[in-house]
Amino acid sequence: VLQILRIVQEAFANVVKHARAGRVSFSAALAPDGRSVRVAILDDGRGMDGEDRSRGRGLRNMAERARSLGGALE
Repeated sequence: VLQILRIVQEAFANVVKHARAGRVSFSAALAPDGRSVRVAILDDGRGMDGEDRSRGRGLRNMAERARSLGGALE
């Protein structure tokens, strides 16, 4: 649960710091078996280019946290 919380915190921090978004939505759903969760955070911000992705550690850290749980970051 803590790793999921940290991923969500980083995602919201990225939106606030970088996206210039006017709207953000969050959803989370537990799988029917109760063993996995899907989290989605969407915004209407400016998006990222390849250079943006390579500068920071946030996305890399989020992906590593997701992998440590057997998941993936998209």
